[in-house]
Amino acid sequence: MNRRHLIKTLGHFSPLAVIPSLSIARGSTQPGWLQEFSARWEVSEIYNREVFTAMPEEFLDYEPVPEVMSFGKQFSHLSMGISGYASIIRGDDGLDEPAFMDGKVIFKYMEDCSADFRNMLDGLEEEQLYSKEHKYKDEEMWKDLSIADILLLAYHHTAHHRGQAIVYLRLKGIEPPKYRF
Repeated sequence: MNRRHLIKTLGHFSPLAVIPSLSIARGSTQPGWLQEFSARWEVSEIYNREVFTAMPEEFLDYEPVPEVMSFGKQFSHLSMGISGYASIIRGDDGLDEPAFMDGKVIFKYMEDCSADFRNMLDGLEEEQLYSKEHKYKDEEMWKDLSIADILLLAYHHTAHHRGQAIVYLRLKGIEPPKYRF
């Protein structure tokens, strides 16, 4: 089949009918932004675990250059961010990063911070998303940020540090897990 014929054939289908969103696939008839974000966040958590466990434990301290965080520190740091962003939305304190870190400690911390974020996320309502009522509502850097903005910051921060960790895998000659969204 040539490209022109394929494009013409596919043009008869709505992309939304062929590729349903995650929330619609889960049975919702009216997905909202929060439901869509939650579905993507769940995939992000799975991908975090896959990338972290791809690195052998003996390389968790690997730093390509002294100025960057080690592979393991990338994950403890992104996890601290996950819990920290949840705490900003809730208005309390996040989970402290452990002082001692081996593979099991980092993985447990990742799981605890993911659960902390998930609990916060599950407690949100769609109408809260554009509220600016959060822990730092009066601080210059944060005062214009809505709850939705803070959720996006959490997603972006996580992707940033996970991406750095993926580069570390490649530098060690390890094929990273297939990207998920």
